[in-house]
Amino acid sequence: IDVDGHTNLDNVSIAGFATITQDLNVDGHTNLDNVNIAGVATVTGALKIPDGGASGNRISVGDSEDLKIYHSGSHSFIDDIGTGNLKLRSNNLRVSNTDESKVSATFQAASNVELYHAGDFKFETTSSGVNVSGTTTTTGLAVSGVSTFGSSGQAVINDVGNFTTSGEIRVSNTQPGIVLED
Repeated sequence: IDVDGHTNLDNVSIAGFATITQDLNVDGHTNLDNVNIAGVATVTGALKIPDGGASGNRISVGDSEDLKIYHSGSHSFIDDIGTGNLKLRSNNLRVSNTDESKVSATFQAASNVELYHAGDFKFETTSSGVNVSGTTTTTGLAVSGVSTFGSSGQAVINDVGNFTTSGEIRVSNTQPGIVLED
């Protein structure tokens, strides 16, 4: 068939290859088993890919399909199986639940990282170290340098067999009374 101009075809069956050198405009549903696009593909509206898996319905990127994005029906996955790093780049990356009512973490470029528990701020990196909100429980603590205890003025050590230092211990108090208990 050699057609110049507009043609309406109700039923076309092509056994072999068809080359289209101009725009192909299809209104309605089109079922294509294998499409190879050399160039840019633009999708207006939603691009829907049914549940699949690492080897099923998925988005694959790279000559060896090194990056895969898919949904198994139960979980969503981003698989990076190639060489190099998987880099998430953003000026402010937030990890939260779907309606953003509970933030889990924020990562600000060249700045601080904040971690949250159930939406409540708990931990932040700063230029001088870290800030912790709430109680810190640890099975061991090694401190090099000065430790400052906040405005409550309390430093409580419970259930300790030994307290050792290779230097002097200074206890200063701007309020009357220092209590050391046995």
